[in-house]
Amino acid sequence: MKYLKPLPFILIPLIWILYMGGVPSCRTNYAVEGLEAYQKEDYQAAADALTKAIDSGIKNEMILGEVYYYRAMSWLILQDFNRCAADAEQLIRMAPSGRGYVLRGSAMAMLNRHDLAVADFTTALAKGGLPEKAVLPVLLARAQSYVPLEQWDSALSDLNVLIKAGFEEAEARSVRARVWMAKEQWEKCFADSERAVILGADEVLVGMLQIPALMNSGRNTEAVAKLDRVITLMENTEPSANLSDQSKREQLVDLYRLRASMNLDLGKPQESLADLQKAINLGVKLGYTYATRCGHWEILGEDEKGIADADKAIELGERTAHVYLNRAVCLQRLGRLEEANQDWGQAMTREPRSDLPHFYRGLAYAYDKDYAQAVSCWRDGIDLHDEFKGKFSDDKQGVERLRVACDKAKATLKNSSDAYLVSGWLYLQAKDRSQAEQDLNRAVSLNPKNEMAERLLAGAKVKKTRVIEKNGRKTLRLAPAS
Repeated sequence: MKYLKPLPFILIPLIWILYMGGVPSCRTNYAVEGLEAYQKEDYQAAADALTKAIDSGIKNEMILGEVYYYRAMSWLILQDFNRCAADAEQLIRMAPSGRGYVLRGSAMAMLNRHDLAVADFTTALAKGGLPEKAVLPVLLARAQSYVPLEQWDSALSDLNVLIKAGFEEAEARSVRARVWMAKEQWEKCFADSERAVILGADEVLVGMLQIPALMNSGRNTEAVAKLDRVITLMENTEPSANLSDQSKREQLVDLYRLRASMNLDLGKPQESLADLQKAINLGVKLGYTYATRCGHWEILGEDEKGIADADKAIELGERTAHVYLNRAVCLQRLGRLEEANQDWGQAMTREPRSDLPHFYRGLAYAYDKDYAQAVSCWRDGIDLHDEFKGKFSDDKQGVERLRVACDKAKATLKNSSDAYLVSGWLYLQAKDRSQAEQDLNRAVSLNPKNEMAERLLAGAKVKKTRVIEKNGRKTLRLAPAS
């Protein structure tokens, strides 16, 4: 916490004066030596000298407090957070002022004990006694600790105070952009992240906030351009103390995978596959990447290649439901039904509450033109999706494939209540309530005992509006659903 550092060169002559008769002692020399080393930013030498000063038995409590303080600061900078916390606790026992709590809170935050960090920062602010210019940085530190605790509103409250007070530092804007992303306020997320870059934030880290913000704002072309920029920057970043070679390669794998998915959505399969090959060539997170490429092969209808990549992913330990799902679809299309059924079982065992295995298994039956089985699977998927907040509706490609398959199911199974149930549910996901109501009414008329269709129909009723005139002003009011 740079705003909490008093100037060591002021303390150096003070230490000489406070000792009896001004005669320097061994412990005086150690304390002065430590403060001088701290002033020169030689923090290991500072910690060593200040430790000797403490061990030599300093009697003056004011001096001892300053020695503990600067040793704690040295440990913090040296990233020895447990020792920093121990010295901060000693400082709190000696003089329970705000700066001791700030130091301990900083150490707790670095040790991922964010609940304790928040408590210490809050105590520090309540006790007062902090330099005026330190208050806002402590608010920022508390906001940063609220984020991993997912206490978004508390973080936002502190950040708004900071920024309103003119605390224009890149980190404040970056953290608030992260909060806006969690709250799905995409335009605000992008605006704060742009401001963070102007203020000097790491463009790669901030770019990872901007990309989803652009995608969710419908600005896909800008999102791809931003991702290209982030990848180029990361490729040209040399490994350092803050970014090991291993970490760099892992981050690049994630970036290549993201761009591959975006290119596939944009109808650029070759570019997608090229990025996944780049990710594989990096030699890290291989199971993860083979699993991703398996999904791409499945979408592209390259079933043999999809199975081969799924086999590699599973061999490397990536035994997720998605891998088995994608391999099952490929196996089913190749007529290897027994193997496919084993994979469906594996997927359902791994995620028993997941809607995905049921929807995709239904799609596989639809490819085989067994629409009755397909509709049965989709109905199970809807049940799980609505009860456990399933993920299938987030898969835009999967939803579109289901829409096409469901239309064929309706055409084939003209009197299937469940076929119209699935269609109505799809229209609800697309927020086409009028069409959803039409299909769900059809589902209920074909089977009055179809309770799921009745439940969905109750939620699909289109609310009508009527004009109300009051005090000469016309307003729209929602009429109750009939």
